[in-house]
Amino acid sequence: MISVDRSLPISLHVQIVGAIEYGIMAGTFRGGMLLPSVRELSRTLNVSPLTVSAAYRELKQNGLIVAEQGKGTYVRIESRDAAVEQSIVSLRTRFQQLLAEANALGVTPSFFAEMIRQQNDSRELAQLPIKMMMVGNSNRMGREYAAIIQQALPDGQTIDVCTFEQFEAMAPAQVDACSFYLTLPHCVARIRHRVPQTTVVLAPYLIPSETTRRNLAGLPSESNVLLVSRFRNFLPAMLEGVKSFAPHLGNIDVFSVDEKNLEGKISQCQVLIYSTGCHHLVQDYVGVKPAFEYMHVPEQRYLRDILQPAYFNFRRQQSLDHEENINVD
Repeated sequence: MISVDRSLPISLHVQIVGAIEYGIMAGTFRGGMLLPSVRELSRTLNVSPLTVSAAYRELKQNGLIVAEQGKGTYVRIESRDAAVEQSIVSLRTRFQQLLAEANALGVTPSFFAEMIRQQNDSRELAQLPIKMMMVGNSNRMGREYAAIIQQALPDGQTIDVCTFEQFEAMAPAQVDACSFYLTLPHCVARIRHRVPQTTVVLAPYLIPSETTRRNLAGLPSESNVLLVSRFRNFLPAMLEGVKSFAPHLGNIDVFSVDEKNLEGKISQCQVLIYSTGCHHLVQDYVGVKPAFEYMHVPEQRYLRDILQPAYFNFRRQQSLDHEENINVD
């Protein structure tokens, strides 16, 4: 859903960009999804077509959407992601057919589980290390994302962490040394422009953590809430997320830390909700009044359906390449 709030001290253009970025980050707007036309969205939001055009232009420049003449504007999708998703859909269909055939013969699903176990025992993938890197806005959150993602990967697989600033400062040889990158869904282009086409770049969808959702749902409807973020253009997206999980709230204000009088603004609110990355700026107020971090976590479905297959496929290909090089030598 794309919406704007004219009561916010943020331009409508920035709000539209933020709403679409948040939709991409949360997986609401998935790769390949058709977005409203400029005319349609301007009519729906009651804003100027020029405002929508400016927002779409910025999103295109950031590599988040693409426009096809005569077809419309779509959320950009990595060809690798599209191929993996299509392969998984095909595998599921074929496996469901096998299950149906087995059921007709009176064979239980444990038959397949035993076959998989025997296959794994007879041929293990070579334990070749994969250098993986999580690139995000802060190392603290990068480490937290990486810890969750590692749970979906084999024991021993590690994920290094760096910020976008650190990534941009890396020498080309350092960038190329990593063959599997993870990042935020709306930031894939920032990684892709520096890495070889063969390098894997995946971006798990991010959703508010269970703790965040529970805290939002538990707020009294009359609460005077203040949302604080390091990044002004994230505030519309943050507000959209808060409204999604706490639609009962009526009085919500927003504030970016680059504005003046943060202390005065916080003193006027009853509940403080702050985005990741600005904890050190508001920590003096945490405990003084109700406050909690608006925290995201990687979506489990993405980790299961996209990241795991891509990881094991990469491992398998790496193993085959290793064996081929040995045979050549």
